[in-house]
Amino acid sequence: MANVDTRGLDKAEVLAALFNASSPKAVQQPGDPPWPAVMTVDDARAELARGTVIEYIWGRPLKVNLSSDDGFYPTWYNRANGPGAAEEAIDAIR
Repeated sequence: MANVDTRGLDKAEVLAALFNASSPKAVQQPGDPPWPAVMTVDDARAELARGTVIEYIWGRPLKVNLSSDDGFYPTWYNRANGPGAAEEAIDAIR
């Protein structure tokens, strides 16, 4: 499977699009603050400041490596979120 092309896109916009196109898979622990349902670009920037290899955010499996400016490999994201889900999320922000 080819990389999803993200050239010319802001990595924070890419991460927010991927998060917002995914669905929660984990169960939140009692007493934890509620997980946001939508990720803003500012939220995504804060997450990317921690690193560009993303496994889970707020109970959602993203499983992407956003270290490259050219794109990312979508296999694990698509496995967790449905065939073609990564490509559709990125197409929506082009």
